[in-house]
Amino acid sequence: MFLLYCCSHFVRGPGIGRSGTFVREKKEGIMKFMLIGRGGKHPMPPEIAAGVFEATIQWHKNLMDSGKGEVSWGVAGQPIGLDVVNVDSLEELDEIVNAFPLAPFGDMEVLPLIDMAESLERTKQAVQAMTPGG
Repeated sequence: MFLLYCCSHFVRGPGIGRSGTFVREKKEGIMKFMLIGRGGKHPMPPEIAAGVFEATIQWHKNLMDSGKGEVSWGVAGQPIGLDVVNVDSLEELDEIVNAFPLAPFGDMEVLPLIDMAESLERTKQAVQAMTPGG
């Protein structure tokens, strides 16, 4: 079981809002990453399971209490979780990921997030630049 950021909430967060409008929630210097944890790759010894899950609950609480965790969701019926974290540096991101107690038992994917409106505008400009006469 990993902690996740659910795509249904993602649509309402930074990027495209529920009504389809763009939402502006940008803080200069802050980098956003989505952490996607997929469990079940390596079996967890039963004798340590309770302690690992307790440590995971505390890791999540600390992440949210510190303000570094923005949202966290699980995927129903799957050992998958998503978190969106806000960090000041790649070193801080590395500390958060390496402290995750369930990491040895699954895979962690880290995706950089970017403002949707800005990304679409840059993509549009790049396509126009490649278009003859554009």
